[in-house]
Amino acid sequence: MKIRPSIETGLSATADRLNPGSGADAPKHAKNLLMTIDGTQEDFNARFGSQELQLVVPVVVEKKHPDGDPVTISKPHDGVLIVYPDDILFIRAMGFGAVEIKAHRKSDVAAESITTVLDGAEVPGLRLATGKPVALAIAQSKHPGNPAEQAAVRDEAFRLLTS
Repeated sequence: MKIRPSIETGLSATADRLNPGSGADAPKHAKNLLMTIDGTQEDFNARFGSQELQLVVPVVVEKKHPDGDPVTISKPHDGVLIVYPDDILFIRAMGFGAVEIKAHRKSDVAAESITTVLDGAEVPGLRLATGKPVALAIAQSKHPGNPAEQAAVRDEAFRLLTS
């Protein structure tokens, strides 16, 4: 079973929560990230096709300096965090058209609820560590978002990642 259609539907739903009316454009905006699901040697469709999708979160990623709280997103890159019952799939832009996609068992991921600073505004976020940590602002790069919904999505993702 192909997982991309359900990921696009989940991304749309979460984007609408974060910024009402933005859901229809979210999969189009993340098209380059989502294409990597089918364009890699690893068969993510086989690995995740039988799992029920729990949450898809658009994020802005800070990889260079993810320490501290709050974390200032100084070199923002778009990303998508996809949560399944036992695993996560994390896709992020790396610059110059490069995209990284990683799958991890949830038991191998340490999650921490943090605050990030994105374009001068405080945004709820997560720090994920599966080795070198990354900081994630719960936001779409082109939309300011609703802080209360961003916090609710962050809390839901944190709960799913730590349960």
